[in-house]
Amino acid sequence: MEELEGYNFLEALRHWLLPGFHLSVDMLTAWFVVILLTLVGALAMRRASVRPTGLQNAMELALEWLSDLSVKIMGHEGPRFLPFFATLFFFIVVSNLLGLVPGFKSPTSNLNLNAAMAILVALLTQFYKIKYQGFSGYLKHFCGPPYWLAPLFIPMRMIEELAR
Repeated sequence: MEELEGYNFLEALRHWLLPGFHLSVDMLTAWFVVILLTLVGALAMRRASVRPTGLQNAMELALEWLSDLSVKIMGHEGPRFLPFFATLFFFIVVSNLLGLVPGFKSPTSNLNLNAAMAILVALLTQFYKIKYQGFSGYLKHFCGPPYWLAPLFIPMRMIEELAR
């Protein structure tokens, strides 16, 4: 499939800089996105001021929008998870937009990267459920409200958690 996509700038750069070192195009592009986002964040905060201008203003606008969205989705606890939400959001958006640029391939076109992000979100969700409800409260959740139907509810609730 990569032969059909044509020239890839990062793959050619890797061949030139590190001829014997093999990395997939998806991994190279994901690292490029991480480095690009780090540089943009550093540039936005280079001359941080109370009255933002330019790049700092754009970044603050995007983060405020994400903060409002997290409050709408998760309630008053949403802003606690803003760094995680913002990291995923910016990584996915920049990765997808980079795939539109000729000579680059979107790293989110690789199922492995998407699966890794999904597993990370699923594990973090379960971790915070256990943290807030306690381990016994978390296990009670699987048993259902009429506890005499627990043998029926436990498999259903496990499938429900996996489907989420």
